[in-house]
Amino acid sequence: MKTLRFIGMALLAIVLCVNFTACSEDDGNETSSTNYLAGTTWKVVSVSPNDVLGLEGVNFTFHPNLSFTTSPEVEDIFDRYLVNGDKLLLGYSSDYNDYVEGTLTINDNTATYTFYEPYSDCYYTGTLTLVSGSIGAQ
Repeated sequence: MKTLRFIGMALLAIVLCVNFTACSEDDGNETSSTNYLAGTTWKVVSVSPNDVLGLEGVNFTFHPNLSFTTSPEVEDIFDRYLVNGDKLLLGYSSDYNDYVEGTLTINDNTATYTFYEPYSDCYYTGTLTLVSGSIGAQ
């Protein structure tokens, strides 16, 4: 009986190790290997086809903890972000269930962010200028 219990406990330990290993690998997907936006502030110069979102003139400051703030403050705006190469995901919630994802192209101190907004069923392109900070490696 002790042998059967020992074998059962050994199998349980192996299964738990495999599960914890799988979970730790998934955790790495939440952040990018290079967060080149951290510590930068960008001002929205224009949004097309039109600024129905009311973002022209708003500054976005990206923080190292993957949060960002807006100035002036914009209500009902995203507060979390993820960067992966040229992809930028802006999330409404800490678990990123509600988000907008688009392509961010940076040339010197100017950036273009193209994204799809599902509520208006429209693609938008925003032009931004770097206000402060410096861009890390992309």
